[in-house]
Amino acid sequence: MAAADETTENFAEVMNEALADAAKAEAERDALAARVAELEARITDLEGAEDYRRYCEVCDKHFHRNYVTCFDEPVEIEGRDGVYHSACGGCFEHVPVDQGGE
Repeated sequence: MAAADETTENFAEVMNEALADAAKAEAERDALAARVAELEARITDLEGAEDYRRYCEVCDKHFHRNYVTCFDEPVEIEGRDGVYHSACGGCFEHVPVDQGGE
C-alpha cells in the first residue's frame, strides 16, 4: 500500500507541475497575442500617415527628408562608381561644389 501511495503522490506532483507549466505557457501566449494586437493597431494607425523618410543613394540608407538632398541631374562622386540622385548630410560633403540640389 505504501508503494501505491508513493506512486500516487509522484503522479500528483508531476501533474501539478504540468498544469503550472501549461498555465504559464497560456499566460505567455495571451501576452504575445495582446502585443500582436497592439502592434497591428499601430500599423493601422500609420497606414494613412505621411512618410517623412528619404533615401540617400550614396550610403544606401533612409533618413528624415530634411536631411537628404535630391538632385535634378544625376551626380558623379569622385572615387565612387555610378551616379547618384540623392545624398544625405554626411554624404553631401563628397558632392562636387558645382552640383545643385532641391
